[in-house]
Amino acid sequence: LLFQLERDWTCPPADFDPAHLDLTLLKPEVESHLDLPAPWAVKDPRMMFMLKAWAHLGVERARFVAVVRAPADTIRSIERRDGIREDWADAIVDAHLSRLADLAEAADVAVIEFSQDRDHVLAQAEQVAESLGLGWNRSAAERFFDPKLVRNRAAQPESTPSLDRLRANAFPLDGTPLPACELATLPAGREPRPPLVEHVKRGNEDGKVNAAQALANLSSDTPDN
Repeated sequence: LLFQLERDWTCPPADFDPAHLDLTLLKPEVESHLDLPAPWAVKDPRMMFMLKAWAHLGVERARFVAVVRAPADTIRSIERRDGIREDWADAIVDAHLSRLADLAEAADVAVIEFSQDRDHVLAQAEQVAESLGLGWNRSAAERFFDPKLVRNRAAQPESTPSLDRLRANAFPLDGTPLPACELATLPAGREPRPPLVEHVKRGNEDGKVNAAQALANLSSDTPDN
């Protein structure tokens, strides 16, 4: 879907009309989930930008849980894992946190802040489980938690304006049931700040050129094909 919009995970779309997209690949995924007994969950950072497509295929309501980590850590992780330079990585992280903050202003979003502090993370997860009406197994959670998942610790401030906005609007984890929201009522996203759009457009154009060159090479190497 992102490719159809000439975007990717580094430059998510601000808004789109799902009726203009080919949802063939997404449809069976949605149908398979709708056939499951509740509750079921999907975890993917791109989801927050593509909710319109899920709503278009019949997912009318959902409850949101955001799992976030220190922005500087995520920026460093993207730099090292994907080879993306720091200013682009910073813009990518801000685009995702800004979208989360927008959703938290418009709907109820529970937030878990992931860190190396096992007790703090598990306490938040237990509170979220309670707000979702789910059972909690402390010993299983302790076995599952892996502090080594927190890599690329950065000696930089632990927050940003977008993360502050998300924290300020987070659903209170005080035992109150987390309400579901109507996906159709959610606001559109925002255009990521430069240089992301140009970065992705250039990448798409490079991909088209490379594909065309590959086809040309194939044709010249194998005339019969």
